[in-house]
Amino acid sequence: MLLLVVALAGWGLAAAGALVALRAHRAARHAEREAQAHRAQREETEGRLGAIAAIDAQTGLLNHRAFHQRLEDEVGRALRHERPLSVVVLDLDHFKAINDRHGHPAGDRVLAEAAARITAIARVGEHVARVGGEEFALILPDADGVGAFAAAERLRQAIAARPFAEVGTLTVSVGVCALSTAGSATELYRLADVALYWAKDHGRNMTFRYTPEVAAELQPQRERDGASDRARALASLRALGTLVDDRHPSTVGHAERVAALAHALALEAGWSPDRAQRLRDAALVHDVGKVALREEVLLKTAQLDSDERAHVQTHAMIGARIASSVLDEEQLRWIRGHHERWDGTGYPDGLAGDAIPDGAALLALADAWDAMRSDRWYQRSRDPSGALAEVRREAGRHFAPGAARLLEGLAATGRLRRMTGVR
Repeated sequence: MLLLVVALAGWGLAAAGALVALRAHRAARHAEREAQAHRAQREETEGRLGAIAAIDAQTGLLNHRAFHQRLEDEVGRALRHERPLSVVVLDLDHFKAINDRHGHPAGDRVLAEAAARITAIARVGEHVARVGGEEFALILPDADGVGAFAAAERLRQAIAARPFAEVGTLTVSVGVCALSTAGSATELYRLADVALYWAKDHGRNMTFRYTPEVAAELQPQRERDGASDRARALASLRALGTLVDDRHPSTVGHAERVAALAHALALEAGWSPDRAQRLRDAALVHDVGKVALREEVLLKTAQLDSDERAHVQTHAMIGARIASSVLDEEQLRWIRGHHERWDGTGYPDGLAGDAIPDGAALLALADAWDAMRSDRWYQRSRDPSGALAEVRREAGRHFAPGAARLLEGLAATGRLRRMTGVR
């Protein structure tokens, strides 16, 4: 009898142990399924966020950074498989006049409609992007130079075919380049942009295709002389900007530091080296409009009254006008907009969010960073961690969130501290 009781007890313990093990196994499987579900949800969320980050909010097209990433991929694929590929770059003619005459909301609607017309013409497998203020670009896989030129002409005609609501008929200038002429993604885009310049320089509303033969015919002495004249004029502007900075010890070297940081932010954002250099050129003269300000207001070391503040706020517009004979329209928008704020409370136009030109948003952050890192009459210089904390607090209000993330990226890798002239 005793043996039977012991046997039953042993069986009961074994059964209980098996039940515990079964429950533990089920719990482990449930936990694993939950973990898999969480991973899938996180990957889906990250995928959605990645897709959103690649889209230009105003037009729904690929943005500048996503375009250049896609271009690198497509060029690599074309080279591996020895397939043709071309790039088309379009710029809406006289777009600044639309904003000036009809207002920025009307300009935004024109951009959206132009994007829709371009997308309607694009074929399956082609990639369409907005790469600048009024500049669009397409990647045409399997298209040689002749085919790309024909596609570009279809796009140009689609823009001019019927009037845009509110503003009437518009035209575009178009540049085309084939990979067989360029050899790399960076060079391909650059040469398409050169062809776009030719189209604008020859009267607009036309398409030019970059070839060495056309370059040899159009380039030589006239463009070299023009480039030399522009370089001299830009140097004069820089000298004028230096005079502004040197008027107070706290701003000596300000333009150079702002230009260095704006250039680094642009490269971090995936801009082409050429476009990043154009931002640097604009940043070097971003405060040149201050030459027109009254000295007693500019150098005042006390709170400005409302009239004085309004007077100071004219310098961005004045600077863009002063630079208009030297810099291009996009660079002028960067200078004009470098005091706009993400929440719409900046000046001179009260732009908000994505309506602020991307270069102006980077320039605004670089300008504010140097101010935070410098001794001014109204504040002591902040250390890097304190300045970064302020940028984080103001992201989405004063600063573009994307620009703030780029600065964080420079700081995380140590490049912000190592950059020449960025303290």
